[in-house]
Amino acid sequence: MTESLSIAPPADKTETWSAASIAIMQTAELMMGRHGIEGVSMRQITRAAKMANNSAIAYHFGDRDGLLRSISRWRAGPIREERARLQRLAEEQGEADCPRRIIQIITRPVLFIQNPDGSHPHAAFVIQMLRSRMGREIRKMLFDRPTGMVGDLMRRLKRHVPDLSQSLFEFRLRSGALAFYDAIVERDEMAPDDPARLDVDAEAFLAELDAMLLSIILRPPAC
Repeated sequence: MTESLSIAPPADKTETWSAASIAIMQTAELMMGRHGIEGVSMRQITRAAKMANNSAIAYHFGDRDGLLRSISRWRAGPIREERARLQRLAEEQGEADCPRRIIQIITRPVLFIQNPDGSHPHAAFVIQMLRSRMGREIRKMLFDRPTGMVGDLMRRLKRHVPDLSQSLFEFRLRSGALAFYDAIVERDEMAPDDPARLDVDAEAFLAELDAMLLSIILRPPAC
């Protein structure tokens, strides 16, 4: 499990992470993204991260929930910086309220984190988190009291569908985001000659996913 663990984007600058804790978080992110949040044991992660001490996760993170929260905080720094960059660019181009640009600002920063082979470990991890027990906590935080840049982006996007109830808007946004990231991860795992693979370049593929997500979120209510 070590061939794709050389990702090293800058960590969240508000925290300092040791080399051992980063190795554990990289390994856990990759393994949980592939097998599910509950699909791997702490012992398996410890071994894959080549930790000599079997209690390394307990020492650095406390428990599984502590590890999951730490991975999210560790990745939050580069994601937040990339989101702010995309927001500034949209404002400079007069497209800060364009629905397509809004969803790009929401979704693209997660794709900023890549393995050397171009795959997207954090996108896979986010999918599993959103579907897990802890995912309910994340959704509650995002939808009940949306704050910060993501909250502002969600409110801007909601203004484009004023007749859509808040609950239906949130359902579409979550379902669409899962479909978006699922497609990214599935493409990562497909062989180049797979007949089900969409044979377009990366930008055209993302444009197709943007259109899919927009159609999910912005269409009029069914009834």
